[in-house]
Amino acid sequence: MIVLVLCCLVTWVIYLDSHSIGMKHKNLWVLGTFLLLPLAVPLYLIRRAQFLHQHQLTPRQKLEARAREASRKRREKAEREKQQWEQEQRQKAQADPEKTAREKRNATGKNMKCGCGWMNSSAASSSGMPGNGASIANRETMKADNKGSQASLQVRKGVESGVEKLVVKGGHRLTGTVRVSGAKNAVLPIIAASVLGTEGSTILEVPELEDVSTICKVLECLGLKVDHSTPHVLKIDSRQVTGWEAPYDLVSTMRASFLVMGSLLARVGRAKISLPGGCAIGTRPIDIHLKGFEALGATIEQGHGYIEAFAPHGLVGTTIYLDFPSVGATENLMMAASMAKGTTIIENAAQEPEIVDLANYINVMGGKVRGAGTTAIRIDGVESMKGGEHTVIPDRIEAGTFMVAGAMTQGDILVDNVLCEHMKPLIAKLREAGAIVEEGISDVHVVGPQELHPITIKTLPYPGFPTDMQAQVMAMMCIAKGQSSVLETVFENRFMHVDELLRMGANIRTSGGRAAIVEGVPKLYGCQVRATDLRAGAAMVLAGLVADGVTEITDIYHIDRGYENLVAKLTGLGADIQRIG
Repeated sequence: MIVLVLCCLVTWVIYLDSHSIGMKHKNLWVLGTFLLLPLAVPLYLIRRAQFLHQHQLTPRQKLEARAREASRKRREKAEREKQQWEQEQRQKAQADPEKTAREKRNATGKNMKCGCGWMNSSAASSSGMPGNGASIANRETMKADNKGSQASLQVRKGVESGVEKLVVKGGHRLTGTVRVSGAKNAVLPIIAASVLGTEGSTILEVPELEDVSTICKVLECLGLKVDHSTPHVLKIDSRQVTGWEAPYDLVSTMRASFLVMGSLLARVGRAKISLPGGCAIGTRPIDIHLKGFEALGATIEQGHGYIEAFAPHGLVGTTIYLDFPSVGATENLMMAASMAKGTTIIENAAQEPEIVDLANYINVMGGKVRGAGTTAIRIDGVESMKGGEHTVIPDRIEAGTFMVAGAMTQGDILVDNVLCEHMKPLIAKLREAGAIVEEGISDVHVVGPQELHPITIKTLPYPGFPTDMQAQVMAMMCIAKGQSSVLETVFENRFMHVDELLRMGANIRTSGGRAAIVEGVPKLYGCQVRATDLRAGAAMVLAGLVADGVTEITDIYHIDRGYENLVAKLTGLGADIQRIG
């Protein structure tokens, strides 16, 4: 009897073990152990060791496997909760159809009014919409000198208006001091993150840009109140969030508008966003964003040009590994995870300074984000956030554009309001090209050489050479003595400025849309060119500064998206540049 009990016990242990590790022929091992215990047990132990050695998983593989299983369970749970929520809504509609119809009419009217743009106080009052009255009127008045209402409409549609252009007369050496504005790529996610707070927030060093206006309009359509009456200061009242849908006419013009999805999911558990637009510099898929949201427990639906996400019972923290260190995905997931239950770890996260700035803002509002600026970001979810005051970091791309301008024109300029630790790759390349670059505490001094040397650049995610500086540096390469090369690894369609530089007399050969060889020429020649995207537009301006004759740049709405008062700043350095139209 004892032998039989022992045999059954060992057989049961082998049954459980073989199934837990996934061994082949499990039932045969169980049967063999029961019939031939003394022989089968040693053979099983040997085979077990061999199997584990062959199928040993790394810690990361084990983590990813657990994460996939947890994600699957959360998706199933979220789907059940969504169905339950929809059933409750149908029951509610059946119980009180008049109230449901009234709510739908109010929501429709709100979205229609939001799509019209920034309203004055009387319009907001009559529609029941939250408005900021005189502040909006003041903002529009301030911008009236730069762009009329017809041109603004054309900008939003992204078509060639032919109304405005930049006229640049080359041959002037740039000297003096120029101050850099707040970072465009930092302020946009910070504004989107304001949705998380339940009180008012104040953001300082906000650049006066079209993209800032666009994302502020998106927030107003969600029910937030935005006050931009004071230059470079943005006050956001986020006590009430009454909507969850970002209109097509706004999101389609600017990719950064998609960042409100993460904050909406965290705050109200639902978001409906149009597929994002922006500069046509290549494929920038949002799959990484959506996979991350699903890992946090959201249910994603796509169709008819919109993406809708549901998390009616909140998000749940988990470990997320990004297939690519996408800046936008890192920012979106940081915002979503900030109010998720538990802890979220984002691995292979983007390390850009703008990520750190967003983390600092979230922490000011009451969030708990650690590790920003590294490849692993840890977010401990909180139940709610308040508001706070935050100063946006300087724009490293704007600073880099002025630094390149100084080097190209044999200039002597001081670029103020700069964090040099953000500029290390560009500083190294400018020195390699022959420029004198002196780093200060909050400024950088650039003296251009008599003759530029050829250089080689390879764009990479931060801390590598920034892709947003590739076009400007290529313009500099065009007048360097010798052969330079560019390897673009971030975006596959970021050589659209090449054709425009060729029109000006540059000697550039491209290969596969990723690599370019630039043979320096004695001079460029002014002509009519297009700003094909934001950074390409900046490159055209730089090329015009050194070209022989007059350069006319059209489609300048791209430049307006990322550079504040570019004409005034360059004029202050001695450039001959005018805005016409």
